[in-house]
Amino acid sequence: MRRVLGFIVSVVAVLGLAVPPAAASPAPIRVAPQSIDFGTKAVGATYFDDVKITNASGKPLLFLVEGGLPDDFGFGLYPGSTCPALTPGATLSPRTSCRAVVRFTPSEFFVGWEQTGSLIVTATDPVTGAVTSLVIPVRGLGK
Repeated sequence: MRRVLGFIVSVVAVLGLAVPPAAASPAPIRVAPQSIDFGTKAVGATYFDDVKITNASGKPLLFLVEGGLPDDFGFGLYPGSTCPALTPGATLSPRTSCRAVVRFTPSEFFVGWEQTGSLIVTATDPVTGAVTSLVIPVRGLGK
């Protein structure tokens, strides 16, 4: 078998034929933007930003949005949020999107310290059981 493959590769090289790489299957979920950066913000005020999560597949997906965020951040049911937060088994229909909103309220305690965390989006195909996870970095600095 190895000889046959070697022969085929040699013939392709001699003839100058291009062999296209195997096509990677597209990710079933997309996120835009790919990170949230609040920059430097004043202590005592509250700021919001969001990401758009899209089911790019042609079938419903089970999905979950979770957060690994430090004290000055939060996420969930804030103004503009349309993604169910911390709701296992929520379904995102094919070719639809929702918004996950993150809050940043810089506190005096963390002034001058860059705070970082992440949102984690996990999508599961209920038919095949295939799981896809995306990590969305979040950062902010209080002044």
